[in-house]
Amino acid sequence: MSQRNPMNDRYQSDEVQGKTRKSAASAKPATKAASSVIIESTEKTPAEKRRARKEARRAEGQRQRELDRKYYNPNTPRYKKLRAIWVVCLVMAVVCIFVSYNIQGIQIFWLPYVVTAIAYALIIVAFYIDLRLITRERRKYQEEMLAKEEREKRERKMQARRNKANAKAKGSGVNASRNPKVQQANAEANAEEKAKTVSKKAADGSSFTNKPVKKARPAKPAELPKPDEDKKPAETEAPAEAEVPVEVAEVSETIVAEAETKDEA
Repeated sequence: MSQRNPMNDRYQSDEVQGKTRKSAASAKPATKAASSVIIESTEKTPAEKRRARKEARRAEGQRQRELDRKYYNPNTPRYKKLRAIWVVCLVMAVVCIFVSYNIQGIQIFWLPYVVTAIAYALIIVAFYIDLRLITRERRKYQEEMLAKEEREKRERKMQARRNKANAKAKGSGVNASRNPKVQQANAEANAEEKAKTVSKKAADGSSFTNKPVKKARPAKPAELPKPDEDKKPAETEAPAEAEVPVEVAEVSETIVAEAETKDEA
């Protein structure tokens, strides 16, 4: 096998020389799919796009109708104020139209037209308030209520999860979760439960402990020892005579003998 010369021009330059030859597999014609194979295009046709847009509009309309059915009249001060202005504009427009028809015979010919123009202006203002401001306020209120529902739903899920964790961790500590978040949630739930129990008992006026208080028993008087009836009193015995040492007895006998001899003399 020949060795390539490293001194060739292709190896002396840093630029890429030549190009990679294509594989022979790319020259093969692509095999046609069988008659039973259905090839679906990922790109949607114009009809499918129109159908998708129509379905989206229908779903949005259904959602909006549901929201309007639940939260159509917001209980907010701004909504009430806009609604009052809208009613006043409509009432004033009706009054202006009625006045414009009744002042046709006066000498000032342009006055009915002015009153009619004012009536139309009031109607336009009422439409603007109803279709723009009131609708915007209603949408804002509906979004707030939806966010509140989602928040309450998450809170219910968290509460159910806490109850499940407390039920699982009850008894031995082996089943207690080691997740800090779960432990914190369990601690908060236990604290809330204890607080509710204490407040309920305080409201009922009952003691804070369910155990009955034991009454102290009176101390028993000290019992004197009973005399032993079986034992009889000891009999009085005469005191035993003291024993005299032998030396002392001999000395005393000697003194007595000397005294007798003196008396005889």
